[in-house]
This record gives sequence, structure tokens and C-alpha cells, in this order.
Amino acid sequence: MNHRIEDEIITAHKANMTIRTDPRPKCFLCGSEGKPLYTNLTDHFLDIPGEWTFVECINSACGLIWQNPMPVKTDLAQAYRSYYTHENEGSAEAPVHHRRKNPLVRFLKNLFSLVFVFFPIRNMYLEHVKPGRLLEIGCGNGKRLKRMQRLGWEVTGQEIDPISAAVARASGKCDVFVGELENLAFPENYFDAIITNHVLEHAYDPLVLMRECYRILKPQGRLVIVTPNSESLGHRYFKKDWLGVDPPRHLHIFKTNNLSDLGIKGGFKVVKSWTTIANVPLISWLSFQIKANIHNPVRRFSIAYAPPAILFIFLAALYRLVDRNSGEECVMLTIK
Repeated sequence: MNHRIEDEIITAHKANMTIRTDPRPKCFLCGSEGKPLYTNLTDHFLDIPGEWTFVECINSACGLIWQNPMPVKTDLAQAYRSYYTHENEGSAEAPVHHRRKNPLVRFLKNLFSLVFVFFPIRNMYLEHVKPGRLLEIGCGNGKRLKRMQRLGWEVTGQEIDPISAAVARASGKCDVFVGELENLAFPENYFDAIITNHVLEHAYDPLVLMRECYRILKPQGRLVIVTPNSESLGHRYFKKDWLGVDPPRHLHIFKTNNLSDLGIKGGFKVVKSWTTIANVPLISWLSFQIKANIHNPVRRFSIAYAPPAILFIFLAALYRLVDRNSGEECVMLTIK
């Protein structure tokens, strides 16, 4: 699909799109008020109409960031039309960075992928766990499900978006269920592990999600969550242009203490949270492009921003030696 046709589709979607909002003045974790952090933000990726505001919890021991007002739950699906998880990497519809022929782009993509291989996040921190039944919440196009399946796991996927679910089913031999997790009625004490990568920030009610994970996990089962880190070096530098903000799709932005509080409130007894720099290359590259007002940077990688992204990798690695909470992503590992 060329850029002109793509833009025409997005324009047509916008013409029929309205996302209503509801006030969310209180932090769902501690109940405190939120103070304005970013106002009048617009969508950099799909040009969803509207302006969006993020607030930060006034409780310094909490510091959760969330949207206020927040999109109405029933309207959120409109914010994911033409989303990148709708596409199979091998298809003609795949994002430009998956299929472009430019040798330099391919080299840089492979270089960044090589960095990623050295982090245990590739196997969602389950590399030392005996494979069993695994559920991925928000499995997208199924890429991670296939990887975990190759490692011996019996995989199941969950997706809100039926288009993404169809792509995931077509890409591998696995069950993918469509609907909110709490409405799928999985058996109690059923899964050995549940993983979710860059999904929690999209969740309308993270606490409901957490409690349902607890219910369907077996005793000693593991839940692994990866989500953008509001205390990251990237957020401190890019601020409203950081990829982790992403209005209107990111409803809550967490840091390690928020995840720990969420895990405890969800019923888990063993809760560990930390940060990682595993995805700094991609996050910084896209954030530089957002800062430069490049439209839909996921589809239109600009080589010009690869050098600063490479430099940012080294800066982020060095900075994390000083501040262990400055990684681009938070990770939470819980055991039931």
C-alpha cells in the first residue's frame, strides 16, 4: 500500500470518527488527584481527531500518569483503526520498516535487533521456567506467540481487536480469543504463565485485568508484564514527544512502584519490578521522529534519525548505571 492510498484511508476513517471522553480526576491506585502534565496533545500515528491531556498523581509516593479526561471505553476501538498490529510482517500491507529494500535501513534494523537478542525480555523472562500452558494478553499479530511456541510452550492468545486476532491465527497454529480477558471465562488455575508486552498502558481498568490474571493462573504460576517506564531517560528527554505517551491509546503510564502496588492489589504475594533498556533503539528512533513532527513514524522510518538513536542507546546504558529506574521499560514479574 503506497503512502497516498494509506493517507486516503486514514482521512476516510477520520471523517466518521468521534471519541467521547469521561472525567478521570482520581488516581486508580491511591485515590489522589492528578495535576496537569501535558495538554493539547494530538495523535502522531493515525491522526485520531481530538486533543488529549495527561495528568500526574500529586501523591509523590505514587506518581502514576494517566489521561484525564479518558476516552470512553466503547469508543476506544476507533483509536486502533489501521494499527500496525493488523499486519503480518511478510504481507504487502506490512509497515515500511519491515519490507523496505534500502540496504542501510536493513542493516540498522538488524543491528538494533542484535542488541535486543542479548536481553531476556526476548523470551519474556521465562527462559528458566519449564514450558506449560501460556497465555499472551494482547497478542497482536502473533509474532511473540510463535516464538514462545518454538520454545515448547502450549500457547493461547487474547486480543481485543478482531483484525489483529485474525492475523495472529493466520500466522501460526494457535488459539486466539477475541474479547476482554475477564469476559472470556478461562478456567480457574489454568495457565502456567501469562505474559503481556506493551498492553497494560492500553488497559481501561488495569486492576480488573490483574485480578483476572490471578484467578486463571495456577498456584506458583507467573505473570510477566512489560510496559513503558514514566521515569525513563527517554521520557525525561523527549517529554510529550516520547513514544510511551502515545495519545489517545496509552491510558496509563507506569513506573516500577506503580507496578508493584498494582501486583499487590491484584492479590500476588511475590512481586518484583525493575527497568530495562532492551527496546531503547526502537523507542528512541521513533521518539526522535515524533519530536520532528514526522507523520506516522512506525511506517516511515527516517534514516536521518538513526545516528542520534544509536547515540541514545549508549547514553541510556550509561545513565542506567547511575539510576537503575531510568530504563525505557518497566518489567514486573509476579508469582501466585
